[in-house]
Amino acid sequence: MALQTPVWDFQQPQYLAALRNFISLNDPRAQVLLTAAPANRFKLQVSTLGLSDVVGANGLAAAAPTAWRYMAETNGHAVAVELALNTPRITTLIEGTAADQAFQALAALQRNDTLPAVTFGVVHLRIAGARVESYWLRSSPAGAMGVDRVVPFSTPLNNTLKPTPEAPTIWAPTDFLIAIKSTAETDLKFYGSDLKAPRKVN
Repeated sequence: MALQTPVWDFQQPQYLAALRNFISLNDPRAQVLLTAAPANRFKLQVSTLGLSDVVGANGLAAAAPTAWRYMAETNGHAVAVELALNTPRITTLIEGTAADQAFQALAALQRNDTLPAVTFGVVHLRIAGARVESYWLRSSPAGAMGVDRVVPFSTPLNNTLKPTPEAPTIWAPTDFLIAIKSTAETDLKFYGSDLKAPRKVN
C-alpha cells in the first residue's frame, strides 16, 4: 500500500503572499506551515459530497473539488489552511482539535499495514451539511473503485462511525454511505437543499 498526495508547493510566492494577507508570516501558525519538515506537511484536494448524493445513488463519484488544503505539524501543533480552487486566496485557517484530528488520522494511515496493496491518492472528503470529514483513499489506476476506502476522522456520528471492536475505522465506500444515510436524510430535510460550499472550521 502506498499513499500519494499532490506535491507540496506552498513555498511559491503566490501562496506566501496569500498567507501574508491572512496572518503575519511571523505568526506561530504561519511558521508551522513555513517550517514543518517534509514528512509533516501535506497538500490535499478537498472534495465535497452533497447530502442528496448520499441519500440518492450517486455515491462518491458525485464528489466535486471545492478547495485545496495545506496541512502541517511541528512539535505537536497542527495547522491547516484552505485555498479557493482557482485563485491563491486563503479562505480558512484551521488549528486546535480539528487540525490535530486531521493530521493524526493521515499520519496513522501512513503506518497502516492492513490496506490493499495498491496505490491510493488521498482526498479530503467533506459531506456538506452533515459535519462529516473523512479521507477518501482513491485507488489508482482509475477504475479500481472496488478497493477504494473511506476513513472518517471528524464526525458527530459517535455511535455509527467511531471505532469499536465491531466497526473498523476504515470503510468501504458503500458501507460508509449507508452508515451516514439516515443523518444525511435528516439534515437534507432541515436545510431544505444541498449545501455544496466548503464548511469553514475555525
